[in-house]
Amino acid sequence: MGKGTGSTNKERTLRVVTSNEHEFHPMGSSSDLEICMLRQADDGGISGFIRIRKGATLPRHRHIAAEETYMIQGRMDLGDGRIAQAGDYLVMEPDEVHEMVAIEDSLFFVTAHRGVEWL
Repeated sequence: MGKGTGSTNKERTLRVVTSNEHEFHPMGSSSDLEICMLRQADDGGISGFIRIRKGATLPRHRHIAAEETYMIQGRMDLGDGRIAQAGDYLVMEPDEVHEMVAIEDSLFFVTAHRGVEWL
């Protein structure tokens, strides 16, 4: 913004997480589910990669706000008769409740705005 607009001159920082910095950790007690947390927001939102082994279930959960998912690898049963596969983009709306089952070993990137509530 220009001079005299009342704006503050806050420094912004571009954060880059390189591929060699990706660290996957178990989600809960299951070794079939792993997460690589890239960002955790103050409001509970998260961004990261989730890796899930064939046959494993991403447990039932409720979305606090919208969630966006991009399938990188594999196929997931969305529980409503639809299958998500590599290259698909999914948007879950606030208060949506669901679980997903891995049909194949899968990897996806997720941004859960304001997080999720595990049920």
